[in-house]
Amino acid sequence: RRLVALFSTTTTRTASSLGAAAMGSSVDAAPRVVRGFEAQDPFLMIGFHDDVLPPSSALSEAPGFPNHPHAGFETVTITVDALVDHADSLGGSGRYGDGDVQWMCAGKGVSHSEMAGLRSDTEANGGALFQLWLNLPAATKRCDPATVMFWKEDLDACSIAPRASPKSQSSASPPASARVIAGPGAPRQPPPGSWAADPRHHVQIVVVELPPGSSYVVDRLGAGSSTLAAYAFRGDDVRCGDARVPLRHTAIFGPRGASTISLRNPADAAAPANVLVLEADPIGEPVHARGPFVAASERELAQCFADYRRGALVAPWPWHSDGPAHGVRPRFYDDPASGAHEERGPPITLHAPGPPSYLPDLLQRLARFGRP
Repeated sequence: RRLVALFSTTTTRTASSLGAAAMGSSVDAAPRVVRGFEAQDPFLMIGFHDDVLPPSSALSEAPGFPNHPHAGFETVTITVDALVDHADSLGGSGRYGDGDVQWMCAGKGVSHSEMAGLRSDTEANGGALFQLWLNLPAATKRCDPATVMFWKEDLDACSIAPRASPKSQSSASPPASARVIAGPGAPRQPPPGSWAADPRHHVQIVVVELPPGSSYVVDRLGAGSSTLAAYAFRGDDVRCGDARVPLRHTAIFGPRGASTISLRNPADAAAPANVLVLEADPIGEPVHARGPFVAASERELAQCFADYRRGALVAPWPWHSDGPAHGVRPRFYDDPASGAHEERGPPITLHAPGPPSYLPDLLQRLARFGRP
């Protein structure tokens, strides 16, 4: 397996405002199926990391994404079976993984590190996660940074009851399941500055698991105004309405698309299928993005870089390392600004074999030389 990064934001573009177009067929209007992920406003990017790293004893560096800044958008990190050690310029720290989600609104500016959790020093270390980049409207691009944790225990407890398509669900099949990160049924609210914080924007983020022979019905929140995308990331081909969606492909429904969409995994499938469902009304504003910053104009984007270079965009980095590792700790999140401390599960031992290293560079060296 390898790092799969699916980028779809150009340096500068104008996000198309699709408006409240008249809806067509009410059920399963044909989607457009594309390879990878084609970002739909307000989503700027989806990165899917599905990595296998050597045992920590074979590494001399700790892989991940050390200290780096963001401004003008949000990151939503959805772990599948990876672990991440987090630290940020506001003094926050945490460990999350195996189904947890971290929603970080960068707002006016924050730096953070995301280091890969190495569980074993004798066997290969694998782990998969998504990171979504969700744009902020101009009105809240300068909001205060904020982080909200969605713990897997809470997501599982709030999972919405599956509604199967009567024509496609096998009576002998285990039911599908859905973990709601944004939208009706989510266990927590997103950060206050988020486009998703207002239910009128119809933001829905759901991870669906489909055992062989099962189906699941997705109800559009904003049929007539939103775009919905269903990305198949585990298993074989899935069916989205009448369309076949191969692995690592996306079915995209525009505003005139279906108001009710059925996802199903054929009964003869060899394994469960997993689908990431993203829905939202568009922000419809210009997007000027370069590197780690997103702005509403080229002038504001240049100002982000200038402020960062002179040390005015983010608070000074408070940690002894650019990629702190948290040793033997449970999954947790500490926020000294609010005094919040959250903790889940038993202690987990993660190995830090050396100084922090940029993960894509490490993977390239592994691919090229067979060693770090």
